[in-house]
Amino acid sequence: MKSGNWQTFIEDLSHGEELWFEFSGEIYFIQGWYETDKDSFVMTVDKQISHRLSNLWKTESKSQVENAAMLLKEKLFDGKTLEEIENEITQKDGWDMV
Repeated sequence: MKSGNWQTFIEDLSHGEELWFEFSGEIYFIQGWYETDKDSFVMTVDKQISHRLSNLWKTESKSQVENAAMLLKEKLFDGKTLEEIENEITQKDGWDMV
């Protein structure tokens, strides 16, 4: 990662933490939460377009660890996975994005 720590990023991802990062001039937002009525965990990836978030990906499973594992397999970033773009990511502070 250009800023931040990859291991911490992955740990935060597995806990459903809110994560902002920049890749190839684009801003992305990942978040996870628990759906009490469904007894499941949800994770989404959004891309910031003109100061608005547009959903790119969403999954639901029994844990955020499962969701993170699924996300790490997805080629959402110019046809690449998060791990493939690890060295090109600049982690951002969420407070700067709102």
